[in-house]
Amino acid sequence: MKYYYEFNENEYYALVVVTVEGIEPGVKPPYKQATEIYVEIVGGESVESVLEEAHPNLRTKEYAFTKVMRDPTIAEQTLKEAIKEFDSIDNGVLLIDASLL
Repeated sequence: MKYYYEFNENEYYALVVVTVEGIEPGVKPPYKQATEIYVEIVGGESVESVLEEAHPNLRTKEYAFTKVMRDPTIAEQTLKEAIKEFDSIDNGVLLIDASLL
């Protein structure tokens, strides 16, 4: 199952997707996996420091896709290409703060 997390209350904005097969004992919750991706790609000293700043907000697939479609760089793609690219990302950043590019 894919989970979409929006880091909109942290220093840098990001929309992250993580794929989790099932939540079992000993497996990190999806929001922590998303935060690990955030720390690795976007920034932050550690998962704990990012979570202390603010927890990411769980979003629906529809919400995440709408946000991605509003990105100006998507305008160069057809809708079919945008959907294919969106669905192909299992664990990663869908959108990132423009100041980091």
